[in-house]
Amino acid sequence: MNELSQLMGRLQDWSEGILLRGFNQLTPADLESLKVLSEDAARLDMDFLCSLLDQTITEGRVTLEQNQFPQSFMFHYSRLCEYIAMAQETDYT
Repeated sequence: MNELSQLMGRLQDWSEGILLRGFNQLTPADLESLKVLSEDAARLDMDFLCSLLDQTITEGRVTLEQNQFPQSFMFHYSRLCEYIAMAQETDYT
């Protein structure tokens, strides 16, 4: 399995884990995991994916600070999930 496939698999695992646990269970560790994934995407020169991940991280921090679930986090989470789905449908991985 190549690095890109592994990265996309880890992203899918992260997104499914958040969905199954519930968005109100978001933790700083979840955001740290996203940061690692963003660094891996940057290493693979995936600038758009890095941008999606960084936006999701930023909104996740706001979510944790405000102790509520803002719509903006859901927007960025959804964009990330759409990217993952598109990558799988186009055999990008």
